[in-house]
Amino acid sequence: MAIKQLRANIGGRERIIGLWPTREDGPFKDLFSIAREARNHVEGLSIATDNIRNDARLSDQAKKQDTYATAKDRLYFLGQLQRNFEVFKGHVDERASKMTAVKSYRDSDPAAVHIDIALAAQLRAMGPAERNATLLMGTEKAFVDAALRLPRELTGISGEWYARIVKEAVARSNPREADELEDLYQAVGAAQETLQHAFEIIGKEAGITLDERVELAGEGAKELVKGPAESTIERIQDRLARAQEEADGEDDKRKAEILGSLANTPDGDRLAAGA
Repeated sequence: MAIKQLRANIGGRERIIGLWPTREDGPFKDLFSIAREARNHVEGLSIATDNIRNDARLSDQAKKQDTYATAKDRLYFLGQLQRNFEVFKGHVDERASKMTAVKSYRDSDPAAVHIDIALAAQLRAMGPAERNATLLMGTEKAFVDAALRLPRELTGISGEWYARIVKEAVARSNPREADELEDLYQAVGAAQETLQHAFEIIGKEAGITLDERVELAGEGAKELVKGPAESTIERIQDRLARAQEEADGEDDKRKAEILGSLANTPDGDRLAAGA
């Protein structure tokens, strides 16, 4: 199947936002809609920016501010789209887990997680050829199970190789489903890359600060904000959370002061109850 290019006009030129390698219907429909919507946000920003630029009623400063605010809105929507993507990716992972005959972790067995993490460290220590051969052949099932249960970041496996490993594992237990599941994981990778690229393009075009990008991405910051180390993103998230807690505390304090003032008026009890 020919690879489809997801293009959008941004900054006066057409750019490739993502590549779609497989079908767009059936079990691929939701993932493709994520990639297409991510592309549409880039195109939408370009259209909105042109409209702002051509609005003679706005000053140059107002145009700059409106463009910046519009870009931030698009990044926020992409952050929400990342959350939807995680749901659809979870459906694919669940299907793969059932087909690969890999048992999920039990709450009462934390030792299994520690064992898998140790196996993942061994996988990362291998050269790429040795690691991929070990997992594709499936002769050491413990390694395969760990690779399929843990996030790829812990095992050092690329998205393309993960799809192949899943296919081989499924082929051993459900050979008829193997090809479609491999295509589904390629769709997962394509949707994620399109989301990342759209987020990066909008952020750079509008000059959105790093702190704002992390805040707008929300829970998907580690997936969408590329460049800074994960530890940097975590520090920013912690700082933003503390700032929000302080702001909420100030709001509560101010509300208490207002209620205290109302209580000292003739109709204080009634007004305070209404507040």
